Amino acid sequence: MAIRLCKMSMDFQTSIVPAKLIAVILMGAVSLLWFAAPASASEQQVQYFPQIAAGGGYTTTLYFTGYGSGTSTIDVEIFDKNGIRLALATDQGTGSIFHLSLSAYGTAVLRTLDADNSVKSGWVKVTSTPPVGATVTYKYVGGAGLMSQASVLPLNPTTSATLFVPDARNTAIALLAPGGVNDVTFRLLDKYGNPVVPTSTYSLQPWNRVALYVNQIPGFESVTALDGSLEISGSTPFSVTTLIFEGQNFATAPIMAGRTAPADARNALVNQFNQILQQSKDLGDQLLPPSTDDLKLFANFLSQPQTGLLRLLPRETYYGYLTIEGGGAYYSFTHLTHAYGYGSDIELYEGDLNVGFAGADFGFMISLGDVAIDSVTLDHPAIQYLAAFPAPTNLAEARIQQQRAGAGFSIGSYSYRDSVRAAAATTYALRSLCFEKSDVLVIFRVVRFDPDGSAILAWKLFKAFPVPHLQ
Repeated sequence: MAIRLCKMSMDFQTSIVPAKLIAVILMGAVSLLWFAAPASASEQQVQYFPQIAAGGGYTTTLYFTGYGSGTSTIDVEIFDKNGIRLALATDQGTGSIFHLSLSAYGTAVLRTLDADNSVKSGWVKVTSTPPVGATVTYKYVGGAGLMSQASVLPLNPTTSATLFVPDARNTAIALLAPGGVNDVTFRLLDKYGNPVVPTSTYSLQPWNRVALYVNQIPGFESVTALDGSLEISGSTPFSVTTLIFEGQNFATAPIMAGRTAPADARNALVNQFNQILQQSKDLGDQLLPPSTDDLKLFANFLSQPQTGLLRLLPRETYYGYLTIEGGGAYYSFTHLTHAYGYGSDIELYEGDLNVGFAGADFGFMISLGDVAIDSVTLDHPAIQYLAAFPAPTNLAEARIQQQRAGAGFSIGSYSYRDSVRAAAATTYALRSLCFEKSDVLVIFRVVRFDPDGSAILAWKLFKAFPVPHLQ
């Protein structure tokens, strides 16, 4: 039995707990599933909480704790379900953006207020440098006082999971698809390990979520007390959490590893491989951006046109392990992307900066020493040659220039080559010709290196020449 989860109603009918309470708390229960593992102290971390609720008896509390990597800056952004900024009343004022600071081993708290009779809900983006731990607690207070409260531990996306089901009528799950379309299969077993009903398959749209009781899964409606288990498997990684209700009280329950039959060993490996790919992409997205401190340091420089700040990852370390083509070791100053194949102008490999990577593409680089980028002009003697160099118009000439760049050559007292040693606090000039794509003259400075060998580069586009073509 297959349905579109994105079309399912979130207003569940139950005689155990008010429907509004279930919908808000269950939807919020997936909030920690996006917790990312600690990265290095200089890295920026982005975490998403798919639910925040305030008003109508509900409050949400976000807790942050440091990993001992130094002072962390935390930006909390709140959006409604459609991605529009949502202003909520909190213990730190009313707004949709909040800035927090956290000491090395300290904690910080942001709590919404129950300041309205109606419930407002949405999702949260948390950006922190260095990374911090984050949890969320949801509380519902009724006329008789505190009725429900729960916190959820982080859970990484998975392609298979198992959970205990004491009673299908009061065991609830929240399921999130953090990627492509996910065909999720549910298999319900009794306490003897026998299937209770036929399996049910859902098609969950990207970044959609669903919250429901086990007996609200189509085909499972007749199931009551069980003391059994529910197996969940997905075509792509999913995030899931579960709550068990007892009257108006509820508690979280652990999600256990998925079961894999011997005959499905290869499928399990494929699922594991797909999961690793998704995790690799998520990790790569966190590894590439410069740190907040670097962006603040170069704020004035970045306010100028045609400037930027980027991180190059060492090719020998990350190539083949991240899903971005090129492993974050390349960059195009025209297309502003690390992805290889868009006319990449520069590469970091084994401590060297290189230019010219595909076909007849080539380029020249020269070290200008420890000089400020803003002090370099087109009148600089070393820049004059790069600015005046005419792009070849035929393949034979391009190949000659390729070989010339590889061997290195001198013009007056200045030496040019397609590869230079990367050194911190050093400024370089680069002319990169990517046929049919771009031709640029760029001045860049290696600001520093991180412990993993990645380099932070501040750059300025001096001149963009007409796109070169070969006859």
